[in-house]
Amino acid sequence: MFWVKKATAAAFALSAVFALGIGAGLSTRTEYAGAGAQEKGVPATGTGLKAQPAVVSEIAALEDAIGKKTAFHKALTDEMRDALKKTAALKAAVELKKAEYLNLKAATVASEKAEMQARALRHAIVEYEEASQKHDQLRKVTDQAWADLKELKAKLDNLKGAIPAPQIAPPQDIDSDPEVVAQHQKMVRARTEYEFRLNATDDKNSPGILRLEAAYEVQKKKYEELKKEKIAAHELNTITEQLARATREKERLLREVSAATAEEQALHAYRDRLAERAKRAKQIANLEEDVRKLEQKYTSAHDGFRAAQKRYELTKNVLGANPKEVLDDQIIVARFRDELEAAETQLKGARDRLAKLKGIAVQAPAECIELTVGGQAGEFEFVIREVPVDQTVTKRGTGPVTTRDPVMLAKLLARAKSDPNGPQQVVIIAQPQTSFTTGPGAALKACGAAGYKTVTFTGYVFGGGEAVQLKLDQKGEVPGYKRYDAAEVKPADLLKEIQDGMRRF
Repeated sequence: MFWVKKATAAAFALSAVFALGIGAGLSTRTEYAGAGAQEKGVPATGTGLKAQPAVVSEIAALEDAIGKKTAFHKALTDEMRDALKKTAALKAAVELKKAEYLNLKAATVASEKAEMQARALRHAIVEYEEASQKHDQLRKVTDQAWADLKELKAKLDNLKGAIPAPQIAPPQDIDSDPEVVAQHQKMVRARTEYEFRLNATDDKNSPGILRLEAAYEVQKKKYEELKKEKIAAHELNTITEQLARATREKERLLREVSAATAEEQALHAYRDRLAERAKRAKQIANLEEDVRKLEQKYTSAHDGFRAAQKRYELTKNVLGANPKEVLDDQIIVARFRDELEAAETQLKGARDRLAKLKGIAVQAPAECIELTVGGQAGEFEFVIREVPVDQTVTKRGTGPVTTRDPVMLAKLLARAKSDPNGPQQVVIIAQPQTSFTTGPGAALKACGAAGYKTVTFTGYVFGGGEAVQLKLDQKGEVPGYKRYDAAEVKPADLLKEIQDGMRRF
């Protein structure tokens, strides 16, 4: 991610210099000295202040750091709020488990249930203490992040007054412009005629002299205004070129940020899948332990039932057996039978839950192709790369590859599909802002053409009706859209759903 940070810093620096340049460039044009120098066509060579690149870079870096610190502080605040909610919920769970345990203990219900409630109470207390510690740690980290953010903002405010407004240098060949040369000749002829008549007469205020002087002033004013217009046109052209360069740089940075955002989203999705698998593994381990204990309980109940039944048969078949003893043994057999049936029911339920949980545990492939759809309407782009699931898989260097041509995308996917040692699963991540474009549909069509029967899709699909513009970081459910989160779909089916939604718009 280092190259993204450098590109972002460069973008902020260019924006800062360009913004200051536009504000000052049109209002602080370089003036030319005196009428005499202008008549000869020699501009004054005044020295303008130049921007200080080091200060600009430092300001850009500070603004970048402030943006990251702000996002970091917001994320910490949200996490601390969630931790506080979890702490409150766990505290309520502790109180509930404690009440249940006390009720069971007071009522002297079965000791086994009371013991299970006691274990649940101890587990809830441990979770509550862990959540409390995490909340306290988050509060400290959040306070430190806020202090760092305030310090960075103060440093930025001190630096922002240190850069002088840059000026646009006047054109060096302004006096060689054909229009300026022609107007200068007119001015010189009017001045020559005026000075000749002025030196040849003693009456300096005669009507003829005054007319010649007025004609000369008119030509002189036209000459000055023409030069100012040429300088203004030069400044406007310079600003336009700077704006065009800044726009191209912005588009390039947006493409890089889009690819980086897609990479970050894929990383978050992968981490979520890892967390889900870890959670399922823990649940499976707990259930296996419960099944083992229930199997022991069932075996014990079965042995007790067999022994009681054998005793009952012996007592019943003894000649002259006491009817009361026979009845007592029969009651014991019935009690053991009830315990055996209850243990069998519990064991069956635990085994069913374990089998169901093991059945939905997803094993990720060793490697997959990640296809990210980014950009805007009419300018979407596809970024594909191979993503190893763990560090033991060697990445063969097939990405990232960026293309805007759906035909080329289909060829790249077909090559990957034909590789017997390559990944055979495609994960499509359609950025939210592309949901109302043809980009996701083109990606699905390319996957189908390459021979992929199913793909894993993450993104929004427009369902028809009033369209709502989605943001790059859009999350959660949105009215009018259907959200897919790592869902396995057939490319043709999802493509038809997208096309139907667009027709209903």
